Amino acid sequence: MTTVMASALASSGYFSLAKIIIMLVMLTAWMLVAPWVNRDAKRVLAVVPIWSGAILGAGGVGFVLWLVLPSYVLGLLAYLVILGATTGVYIVYRNGRCKEEAKITLSNLVPSFVGGARKEKPIELVSQVKVYDCAAKIVLPPADDASQEQRLAYNETQALLFDVLFHRASEADLTPSGRKVRVRFVIDGVVTEQEPFDLQTGERIIQYLKPPAGMDVEERRRPQQGTVAIEALGKHTDTMLTTTGTNDGQRMQVRVAGEVVNTDLAELGLNPDTLEQISAANASQTGLIIVTGRPKSGVTSTLYSLLRRQDGFMKQLMTIEAKPVVDLENITQNAYPSNADLPKTLAAAARRDPDVIMVDQCPDQTTADLIQRISQVKLVLLGMQAKDSFVGLAKWVKLCGDAAKAVAPLLGISCQLLLRKLCLECRHPYKPDPQMLAKANISGENIDVFYRKARKGRHDAKGKPMFCNACQESGFIGRTGVFEFLAMTDDIRKLVVGGADVRNIKAACRKNGMLNLQEQALRKVIAGVTSINEVIRVTQESKKQP
Repeated sequence: MTTVMASALASSGYFSLAKIIIMLVMLTAWMLVAPWVNRDAKRVLAVVPIWSGAILGAGGVGFVLWLVLPSYVLGLLAYLVILGATTGVYIVYRNGRCKEEAKITLSNLVPSFVGGARKEKPIELVSQVKVYDCAAKIVLPPADDASQEQRLAYNETQALLFDVLFHRASEADLTPSGRKVRVRFVIDGVVTEQEPFDLQTGERIIQYLKPPAGMDVEERRRPQQGTVAIEALGKHTDTMLTTTGTNDGQRMQVRVAGEVVNTDLAELGLNPDTLEQISAANASQTGLIIVTGRPKSGVTSTLYSLLRRQDGFMKQLMTIEAKPVVDLENITQNAYPSNADLPKTLAAAARRDPDVIMVDQCPDQTTADLIQRISQVKLVLLGMQAKDSFVGLAKWVKLCGDAAKAVAPLLGISCQLLLRKLCLECRHPYKPDPQMLAKANISGENIDVFYRKARKGRHDAKGKPMFCNACQESGFIGRTGVFEFLAMTDDIRKLVVGGADVRNIKAACRKNGMLNLQEQALRKVIAGVTSINEVIRVTQESKKQP
């Protein structure tokens, strides 16, 4: 009976070896595609659960339809259409997120799915810098059995950190934007765009740097901070890393700690007259010196430099700061958590009877009143934001609420800008336009040449392209300060207390020999330190500041 039934079923075509083999082949293809999508989605930073679920679901639905549809061929077509269409949509999506060489085409379709069928040649490691983690231990390159992703992440991170040092960048910013990661360096105070990364490269670099920096690899949304040190080009550099999540992916900022402050007053760029004036004021036993400038103009460096001019062994020196930038030897540094806590912290410091107190800001009248009283018996150094000394004076008088009280202990107000210094290796001399000199009120009788940055794309006498290794073709190396100093003399005090117009105050300062920021900057142009275009750039930016 059984033999007869099996014979009948076989003769009816219910069981077909060919059909079973086709079905196994199709299921095998599905089993290859599903894990490939799971791996590939991680590489291209797609949402893995969605795409993996879509492929698994498409294969499952297609297979069920294949079984239930009355026609084997119709079921096969339904399976192929559903699974193929879902896979095709994923490939189009992932290709849009990849570089051209990483895209999947008809020519590399099957090898991409097979994946491990042909073993890839290991990526050669390229070491350019030494990296030390937050515990000062060296970060070793990936082991021989490391994955291609790990080796690639190592090389990409090495290249980024080397570029940061090679270009003398003080900051680097990796920000995801659409399908790319914008890479911006701050070089000599100027933001410069670098070649963008694809999203995968940016993500690999950030994830690679998190463990040595002491950050959580799994946390991709909340802000995190960490530190690593880099050793290359003959110097050891500490860096501060900050990561945070955005709608397009993770963002990372790298800040080179060694580029933060300079604490030697003589190296800040003051001309001899201004250096003598501000040094004389700093030698006073009592009084107030206000140091102003726009954001990131080096005010902190000047305040620290004035403190370092004091005798830290014979005098008690203190700072009141929201967050100390660097540790200062023989100086007591006090931090306050918020502006509301500043007066309390300052009063507590004053009770310890210091000789000199530095305060990084004055946000309100309560703080101003306290500074004004302390400066009658101690020397106080105060930082403020202002575009010039006269704006700084007006802000201080307004904070005090009384002009006589404000100027009574005031020794002087400085204001500063930072200018990029021309590269001495490639700067280009030229004869300045007499009309331009006359417009700038500069006598051209004793001026032979000005200097400007060399143009790009230049060639030597043999037609060979020229490249300046000193400045990497930026035309500038480092920055120098430009300072004006409003010395508070008795006649200036009388004008301020009497409510004189700012024009009259400026005229009196001019009579006393004060040079404004633009005039001080032009001195550096005449000396060949910087270019006239750099002065125009910085002074125009300064005018936009309050």
